[in-house]
Amino acid sequence: MGNNFEVLLEEWRRFEFPNIIERYIHPQPSSHITAIVGPRRAGKTFLLYLIARDLLRKYPRDNVIYVNFDDERIRKEPFENLLEAIHKVFNPKGKIFLLLDEIQNVSNWSGWLGTLHNMQKYSIFVAGSSSKLLSMEVATSLRGRYISYTLLPFSFREFLKMKNIEERRTYIYEDVGLIKRLLDEYIEYGSFPEVIKEQSRIQKKRVLKTIFETIFFKDVVERFRIRNFDIARDILEFLLVNYSNKITINKLYNFLSSIGRKVSKKTLWKYIYYFQQAFAVMLLEPLTSKKKRLLLPRKIYSIDTGISRLLDIEPSRGRLIENIVFLELVRRKERELFDIYYFYGRDYEVDFVVTEGRRVIRLIQVCYNIEDFEVARREIRGLMKAAKQLECNNLEIITWDHEDIWNINGLKVKLTPLWKWLLKPL
Repeated sequence: MGNNFEVLLEEWRRFEFPNIIERYIHPQPSSHITAIVGPRRAGKTFLLYLIARDLLRKYPRDNVIYVNFDDERIRKEPFENLLEAIHKVFNPKGKIFLLLDEIQNVSNWSGWLGTLHNMQKYSIFVAGSSSKLLSMEVATSLRGRYISYTLLPFSFREFLKMKNIEERRTYIYEDVGLIKRLLDEYIEYGSFPEVIKEQSRIQKKRVLKTIFETIFFKDVVERFRIRNFDIARDILEFLLVNYSNKITINKLYNFLSSIGRKVSKKTLWKYIYYFQQAFAVMLLEPLTSKKKRLLLPRKIYSIDTGISRLLDIEPSRGRLIENIVFLELVRRKERELFDIYYFYGRDYEVDFVVTEGRRVIRLIQVCYNIEDFEVARREIRGLMKAAKQLECNNLEIITWDHEDIWNINGLKVKLTPLWKWLLKPL
């Protein structure tokens, strides 16, 4: 009958694509290996399906090959059997497009990818579970031969598509109440596809708990061989409920000491690195010189507000929407290749500074209730000081539902509701 790859490839020949939602990234064929990294369950497999579907509109079926290496039937098959099976099942002529899912299950996967890349007859896309195919593994194993895309859970625009909400602007603007109710759901339960599909609140929470436990045990404890996982869990939970806050090792060290946990500051840095590699949290650095950057605190953001809400008994609406804005900026960064920082003055702060090279192109504050006079004065003061110091006049405040343009000291400050900001390009 031949090797088991032949069976899978015959199934692929007859594969019917499910309904696939367009994502915020859409990698194109490249002379480099294309790696898709990100948290588990963010939709990497469906993104490979989407790429394959679009390739098949331009190329013959024989030239577009998808293989999921998580299939038990090929767990013990040598990788070279795949190449043999391709030419038995298909008759490819010219460039062959390989879409390899769960590639980390292949023994010596990086070596095989390097060999295929050097042959110059394959265009290669790879994705895999973040427990083994993390950004650092890709960078180390494929250095100089790959480009990588980060796939986060669903954007609000993608969330609405999954809810079958039309994207026609007239429809959205006519039913702002519905959009804001859905935005409440998006903030409370997050944006993992599996969670969005669930209808009941209880089931959404069950799925969120499963995702959190899997990330912690598979992508952190097992991947990095952590023995004292109770301390690691305390640290991760502390970080996830301090979303949108500045974090320092001293603050974290003091918290652990207060609950009787003894751990060195060096170990704390190591754990934070692990959590970043597993895409459980993301850190934002201040805009300053590299030397000063080491001395200033980072801001911590959760990979998903639903997971943080699950752990946080006193959630902050303002910090939650700031976390939402950060994740959206990270998504847009994948397309537009800008950089993101926060700005930390002596007596003020700006939530997000968007730069291109050394040029500051946008300053963004996030404020839930801008109608509070003291809050508004604080946010405006920070923007005005940073605008002068950073020589930037593109100023915006993202609010819950207030829209306006304020003219202050000769500068225009645009106030944009969160839902509207999430549904438009930067």
